[in-house]
Amino acid sequence: EEGAELKLKKPFEKPLEDEDVIYACQKDEDCISVGSGCCGCSAGGTATAINKNYQDYWSNKFLNICTRVLCTAVMSNHWTCFAQPKCVENKCQLIS
Repeated sequence: EEGAELKLKKPFEKPLEDEDVIYACQKDEDCISVGSGCCGCSAGGTATAINKNYQDYWSNKFLNICTRVLCTAVMSNHWTCFAQPKCVENKCQLIS
């Protein structure tokens, strides 16, 4: 569409005071698997588990950091890419 602008999510202006809250959980359903940095599993990277309520925060956190990072176009074989997110002792973790 002509004249369409690319709209990026705006990064959070204020970082969380305690980022440990991103990993907090009560049950397995609270946790999701996300890319652990600029390059996720579909780009040669790794994964981590976080609370699903912080998925947007996590994505936006890397928005500015990753603007100039080039990732490989290859699926990662790292174990975290195949692990399941679980709530273990009130912390989201990946379990193989």
